[in-house]
Amino acid sequence: MAYKLLYIGHYLRTFATFLKALQMIQRIKSVLATAALALGFVLPASAAITLVSLDASSSGTVASATFAAPSAGTVSFDWSFSTLDVGFPEGDPAGYFKNIVSNTFQVTDSAGADNQSSAASFSVTAGQLYGFYIFSTDGLGGSATFTVDNVLFTPRDPNNNTVPEPGSMALLGLGLLGLALSKKRS
Repeated sequence: MAYKLLYIGHYLRTFATFLKALQMIQRIKSVLATAALALGFVLPASAAITLVSLDASSSGTVASATFAAPSAGTVSFDWSFSTLDVGFPEGDPAGYFKNIVSNTFQVTDSAGADNQSSAASFSVTAGQLYGFYIFSTDGLGGSATFTVDNVLFTPRDPNNNTVPEPGSMALLGLGLLGLALSKKRS
């Protein structure tokens, strides 16, 4: 019996080390992706980001991937979520953030299913930090994964070309007409 407990303890330590290594790989991928975006490279849409919560070790842990917006625009993405906290998806909320990880926008449904997926989008300004996160609130039940795929950055029109409103055009026309009539009378 004691041998089995030692074996299980060794397995859990090995698993925790494996999860920490996965988190380190995600951080390296995040740094490389941020550098690529800063240099003007476009990341392929097929490059998925998978974040894993470290539920097996402790609560209050965050896994995240951070990027810097190359210009003002919109970030749209598909996402999927799966948790081992059966019937308890609120134990591992996931979503996106702007500027800092504490300014979060949860996309997962806390009262929803253990497996969820959808699409989302949000606006960013030039140079603004944004990213994706998964947070372990409970440290129980098991880990969860949050996968972000098909990330598309659409820049805003830099000239901000807008079509004038019809009312503005009518006022301008009336002003020019009045100016022309006043010159004719003088």
